[in-house]
Amino acid sequence: MKKAYYVIQFLLLLVSASVIHADNDLNKRIIDSLNIELRNITDDSTKVRIYVRLSFYDRDNDLEYLSKGLDIAKRIKNYHGLSLCYQNIGAHYLEKRMVPEAMENFHEALKYSEEIPYTKCRLFSTIAGVYLAEENMGLAKEYANKALDIAQKNEIADAKAHVLFMLARIAHYEKEYDRAEKYYLNVLDILNKENKTYVDNAEYRGEILFSLGANSQNTKDALNYYTELY
Repeated sequence: MKKAYYVIQFLLLLVSASVIHADNDLNKRIIDSLNIELRNITDDSTKVRIYVRLSFYDRDNDLEYLSKGLDIAKRIKNYHGLSLCYQNIGAHYLEKRMVPEAMENFHEALKYSEEIPYTKCRLFSTIAGVYLAEENMGLAKEYANKALDIAQKNEIADAKAHVLFMLARIAHYEKEYDRAEKYYLNVLDILNKENKTYVDNAEYRGEILFSLGANSQNTKDALNYYTELY
């Protein structure tokens, strides 16, 4: 149960920007600004994007915003907007541990993300993570490898890092510790060389080092990884 909770928390960060912990005053200013912008635009595609952004900051009303965005996206046949809305509706349900509803919306999002490699990759990775949380390793690996294939073909560094992290956790669960270590080290390599945004993310980097220590079957190596945390 604890492992499932951990994986779901990781997935919420992966699937969208839906978990935003800004202070209440800043959130209110952003919400007010987006609502003003919404009243002053006529372009429907932009309205969809604003409704999605509003859902990130106003968590109490996120489904209302996403439903409005979804209605517009359906009317104008905006596939990118449809994918975003379904994806974030899925994130809403995942946050509430309503897994069947979350998966239904993630699969709906997939229908509209065929031409959006980044989104499709993240969705595959998220679905893999849900299966990991449910300890369905066969489907977890199937969807994780689909995500990895897209990330590699399209050179999407941050998505590749997330997928490799997922594959490392699957390998660790299956007691394939050498394979898990290889995946974790590949993630660190991406953080160090390919994506400056993630290099600065000390919490994510720390999670990889901690996982390497927990995965190691050699006490000295484990201590070395833990030492790098400080």
